[in-house]
Amino acid sequence: MSLNACAIAPGMRAPDYDKVNINGYDAVSLTSVRDALPKQPASDLANKLSDLNKEPLNKAYRIGPRDIISIIIWNHPGLLSAQADAESNRVAGFQVQQDGTLFFPFAGIINASGKTVEDIRLELTKKLAKVIKTPQIGVSVARFASQRVYVLGEVNTPKLIALQGYPLTVMEAMALAGGVTEHASSNKAYLLRDGKKQEISIGEMLTKGQIQYNIALKDGDVLHFPDNRAEKVYVTGEVQQPREVKMLAGELSLSEALMASGGLDPLAADAKNVYVIRAAETDKPKMFHLNMQEADAFIIGDGFRLQPRDVVYVATAGVTQWNRVLNLIMPSIQSLFYLDVLSNK
Repeated sequence: MSLNACAIAPGMRAPDYDKVNINGYDAVSLTSVRDALPKQPASDLANKLSDLNKEPLNKAYRIGPRDIISIIIWNHPGLLSAQADAESNRVAGFQVQQDGTLFFPFAGIINASGKTVEDIRLELTKKLAKVIKTPQIGVSVARFASQRVYVLGEVNTPKLIALQGYPLTVMEAMALAGGVTEHASSNKAYLLRDGKKQEISIGEMLTKGQIQYNIALKDGDVLHFPDNRAEKVYVTGEVQQPREVKMLAGELSLSEALMASGGLDPLAADAKNVYVIRAAETDKPKMFHLNMQEADAFIIGDGFRLQPRDVVYVATAGVTQWNRVLNLIMPSIQSLFYLDVLSNK
C-alpha cells in the first residue's frame, strides 16, 4: 500500500489529460506552455489603458481656487496687479479665493472658477468699459495651484505637482519627482483616478516604447510607484539550487528561472514534467506544463514570461522516487530482520 501511494503522489507523473487533482484542488486546469505563448500579452490591460487615453482632456485651462491671475490694463498703471514680493515668495496678481471669486477695482467681484483666461478678459472688458474708454486688458495665470496630481511611493522626491495648463504625462510626472529609487518596481505603477485603481506597465513603456502607457494625467490623479519586494518567483523541486529568483527589469522567462537555479538535477529530475503554478482570482490556481526533453524546449521556455509569485516546480524522476521509498522502508525492513534473527536465537 505504501508503494502504491508513493507511485500516485501528485506531480510525480506526466498527466495524460488536461485536468489534474492536486492537494485538494479539483479539476485544476493544466495548459501546455506552447499553447500559452500566444495568449500571454496583456491585451486586457492595453484595452483599459486605451479607454483612459480616450478620456477627454480640457484643451483650455480652467481656473480654480488658489490660482493667481495676472491682470494688466494697458495705459492705466494704477490698475496693475499687486506687486511681487521676493522675500515672501508672493507672486504678482489676484488670487482666486476658495469660493472661486476674485476682486478687481471698478469691476467688483468676478466669478472666476471654471472659466478660462479669455472668459475673464471678456467679462472685465465689459465691466470696465463703464469707467474706461475701450479698455485694453491682458489676463494670464501667474501661478497654477488649483489642479494637482500626486506622485507617491518609490520615487526620489514624492511630491504634489500643479498642472500648468497643458497635459502632464506619466513619464513627465516621474521625471519631476526625481525618477524612481533602486527599490521601485521596474515593471508597474498604479494610477488612482475617480476611485478606481489602474495598473500601468512601466517596463513595457521604458524597454519597448509602448507609448499607450504614457497617459495624460488629470486633476486629482494619484500616481503610485510600488516597491519591488513582490517581484520574484520561486523555483523548487528537482533543481540544483531551489531558491527565489528576482525579476530584473520586471521580466523573467521560465528558462532563465531554471538556469538561475542551477538547472535541472541530472540524477533526480524528471525533465518531462516541469510545471509553472500561478495564483488566480479564483481558489483554483493555473498550471502550465513543459517537457524539457523536447528539442526546442529551452527556446519555448525562454518565450514564456513568468509573473510575480509564480512557482516553478520540477518533478522527480521515477527511479529517484523508488530510491527514496527504499531509503524510507529499508531501515524498517532491517529492523524486522534483526528482530527475527534475535528471536530465533
